[in-house]
Amino acid sequence: MGIRSTTAALCFASALALASGACGSHTMVNAPLTAFEAAERACEGVSDFEREHPRALRASQIEAVRPFVGERRYVKFSPPELRGADIFIRAWPGATRPWVARVVSCHMAYLASVEPSRRGWDEDPLLVGLPEVTVIETEAGFRLRIEGHASTDGEEILRRAERMAVGPSSGARSDR
Repeated sequence: MGIRSTTAALCFASALALASGACGSHTMVNAPLTAFEAAERACEGVSDFEREHPRALRASQIEAVRPFVGERRYVKFSPPELRGADIFIRAWPGATRPWVARVVSCHMAYLASVEPSRRGWDEDPLLVGLPEVTVIETEAGFRLRIEGHASTDGEEILRRAERMAVGPSSGARSDR
């Protein structure tokens, strides 16, 4: 049994770009959701604790962190460069790829909805720019790919992912 090709692309911007309808006197007006409203929609059915501290992003669930190297988007024949990180996550009973994707999407929307001072540990790799996040199911669990858009994002995403893998209280970095 190899890696399943089933993936779910999560985009931080899409969580904030949701729109809701609001009725005026005789006109339908589409107003963008606030960050709080987007987080509430993205997090329906997800516990408050999972919003802030998803199980998939806890050091105890992370098996390995590897650099993600790829070409720049929209640039033909660009040399490969560090774009972000692949975080390998252990499976747990009841975990499915759609659920992990949903909780990670909820976590991203939640982070966007709270004041930076209330976020707690600002070493979250999902807080670097507006990363593209993909969840892929593997034989042993899941691979969470966090890919930055700016060329400088990759190194910071990888650094934060490595620190997250050893826990917020430890200053040690895992080997690449």
